[in-house]
Amino acid sequence: MGKIITYKQEGPKGIFSQIKLNNGDRVLISIAKGEIRIFKLKFFGLIPASTVWLYPSLHEFFDLTQKNGYDDMPLDVLVNKVKFFDSITQLQTELNDFITDLNSDKK
Repeated sequence: MGKIITYKQEGPKGIFSQIKLNNGDRVLISIAKGEIRIFKLKFFGLIPASTVWLYPSLHEFFDLTQKNGYDDMPLDVLVNKVKFFDSITQLQTELNDFITDLNSDKK
């Protein structure tokens, strides 16, 4: 299991979590401006390098998760998934499959 480095869910002050994946890569889950982005981090997790996953509508993501029986907030749903991933490639594949399953009403 990966390691949660930071976790902050304080509305306007910030909604994000930094996670160290099993292979050592660090990612930042960021919720801002009505969207969800996951960045690959470089320089020991200090600088976002590139977006590796994007969901363009926070509200749609929240509605999809709630409709499919998830009671947690979007950041918690994602942290609880991402912390088990071995790599960024797995993160991308698994989260895309997760969204497909949510849209198909599968949990």
